[in-house]
Amino acid sequence: LCSVIIVEITGIPKTTYLTDRLSVLSGYHLFVDDIQTVIDFNTTVEMWSALINKLLELSADKNVWIACDYVQAWAIITTSKISIVVNVFTDILAPHQSTTLSMNLRNTSDLSNILSVIRDEF
Repeated sequence: LCSVIIVEITGIPKTTYLTDRLSVLSGYHLFVDDIQTVIDFNTTVEMWSALINKLLELSADKNVWIACDYVQAWAIITTSKISIVVNVFTDILAPHQSTTLSMNLRNTSDLSNILSVIRDEF
C-alpha cells in the first residue's frame, strides 16, 4: 500500500475537474506537481480558492506538497491570470505553508530534493 501519491498534472485540466478528482485522494499524502498547468483564460479567484481550500482540507490529516512553476505558465497565459493564482496562494496560505524554490529554470534540483525527503520519510 502506498503512503504518498504523486499527482503529475499534464495537459490543461479544468480547475473544478482537478478539485473534484483530489477529493477521492483523502487519506493519502500527496505531491501535486505542475499545478500551474491548470491556469487558463477562465481562471477566477473563486476557482483557485476552491482548489487551494481542497488541498488544505486534505492536508488536515496528511501532508500535501504543491509544485507550481509560474514561469512555465507565462508561456501560455496572461500575467493577470497568473497574478490571480499568486494572490490566492498568498491570501490563503500561511507563510510557513509556502517556500520559494531556487531560481534555476525548472527547479529540477529542488524538486528532486523534495521527492528524496518524501521517499525517505514516507
